[in-house]
Amino acid sequence: MFNPPQLNRGPDGTTCRDVIETLMAYIDNELSSSDRDELERHLRICRSCVNYLDSYRASVRAASEAMRAQTADEPLPDALVKAVLDARRSFGHGSSSDGVEPPQQPGPQ
Repeated sequence: MFNPPQLNRGPDGTTCRDVIETLMAYIDNELSSSDRDELERHLRICRSCVNYLDSYRASVRAASEAMRAQTADEPLPDALVKAVLDARRSFGHGSSSDGVEPPQQPGPQ
């Protein structure tokens, strides 16, 4: 997991990219104990990754709250869909050609 071909590693051997790529698994407690320990060692020395983790957790929490507030009959706001897709693209997890399009909202019937 923590062995991408990169030269810019911190003293703990883990890069910030390694941390970012495994955040969801970390938050969901899906990492092995050794991978979790390695990631947490990195967090002890890298304030940037701690800040990113805090921001990531806040985003997940906000999205969960928004989904709970959303009723099945209400379409997702276009601005929310656009913000999620833009964020996904900005972190290198998609592009305009990745086949991910905003969901089609039901029209008046």
